[in-house]
Amino acid sequence: METKPVYIDLFDIRNIYLNNWNICIVECLRLKQLFDSPRIFISDKVVKVPSAKNDSPWHLETWHYSLRRLFERMKESEDKNFPNIEVLLYDFAYDMHRNEDSFTEKQFKNRMDLGKTNF
Repeated sequence: METKPVYIDLFDIRNIYLNNWNICIVECLRLKQLFDSPRIFISDKVVKVPSAKNDSPWHLETWHYSLRRLFERMKESEDKNFPNIEVLLYDFAYDMHRNEDSFTEKQFKNRMDLGKTNF
C-alpha cells in the first residue's frame, strides 16, 4: 500500500485547532496572533528577524554578572574572603566584551569607563 504525503492548508490548520477541545492557552494565543496578522507572526515567530539590542539592560546585566561572580569566588575560596578589585573588574570587562555587539563603539567605551569608576 502506497502512502501519499498529506498537505495541510492554513485553513485546515485553523479547523484542526478549533475542533480540538484540548488546546492550551498558549497555543490559542499563538493562533490568534497568526490569524490576526500572518505576516507579523511569521516574521516574529518563524523567521526570527534580528533586531538591535539596547545597551542599558546589557550594561546592568554585566554589573550583575560581575557581582554574582564576586560572591561565587568568595564562596569557593578557602578563607571565605572576597577577591580583590582586579578580579571584579576582570569579570566586568569579560562580560562587556561578551556582549559587545549590544553597544556602539562610543557606548562601549563609555560603559567600560563607567564600570571602572563605579566599581
